[in-house]
Amino acid sequence: MNLLVTAMSLVLLDAAPGEEQYAAHVFKSREGAKMPYRLLKPANQDQSKKYPIVLILHGWGERGTDNKAQLKMFGAAFLKAKAREKFPCFVLLPQADGSWIRNPKFEKPISLTAKPNSNLQLAVDILDSLLKSERVDINRIYLMGYSNGACGVWELLERVPRRWAAAIPMAGAGDPAHAAAAKGVPIWAFHGANDSTIPLERMSELMAALRAVHASPLYTIVPKGQHYDAKGKALADPSLLPWLFAQRRGKSAVPFDKIASPSAKRPTSLDEANDPNKTSNKRNGKVAGSKKAN
Repeated sequence: MNLLVTAMSLVLLDAAPGEEQYAAHVFKSREGAKMPYRLLKPANQDQSKKYPIVLILHGWGERGTDNKAQLKMFGAAFLKAKAREKFPCFVLLPQADGSWIRNPKFEKPISLTAKPNSNLQLAVDILDSLLKSERVDINRIYLMGYSNGACGVWELLERVPRRWAAAIPMAGAGDPAHAAAAKGVPIWAFHGANDSTIPLERMSELMAALRAVHASPLYTIVPKGQHYDAKGKALADPSLLPWLFAQRRGKSAVPFDKIASPSAKRPTSLDEANDPNKTSNKRNGKVAGSKKAN
């Protein structure tokens, strides 16, 4: 598909501090489909280098066309001075006017459809356009998403796993029948133990599917946590960005212990979940893949 990118005038009447650093744009396809998005660029770009990019898919509550709501949850995390200095990167925040996935119902496992819905496809199209126009390292394309957006992350992992260097889905769901496709992608998933919107069982099914093909993603279960607690826990974790940016496409996952401080609380891995002697398994009181979620 031939695509056009049209800049949108930047108007921030009630912007949060630093929000103006995310330039506002509207992506337009030749067929006329449009999607607003925000883009943060690395500070002081070196024209001899290429930089990673993080594609972030927002939750259901941030859907719309104002090109602002999607910044509420994730924008500040990448504007911190230490993050800007230590992890220079592009951050892409598209805004969907509805769901990122087809049939967002979570009473049972999601079934991967033959094709992605138009919103998810447009997000990928925006990413592809930036790969052509910006100095992006194609081996360091990262996924991050919350709730409905985390479901979009799982779908992208299942559809085109070889594109991504790592992924952080927060309170999401996917198709366990296709999760094995993502076995080579470093994944750190977050979920609230008492999530009543997308039950913990949905993540457990994905973890079990990956375990069956000998993958070992990381996961963090928030004790007594509700749906929104997964996002808060993830974004507050000081090891999140160091772990994320350490990963490279097509390479073995860089272990958590290699990048985190000695005092960091280690996420649970599938290997630990399968070993009843591990203390983390006892502490969480849950095993990935268990049939009962709550």
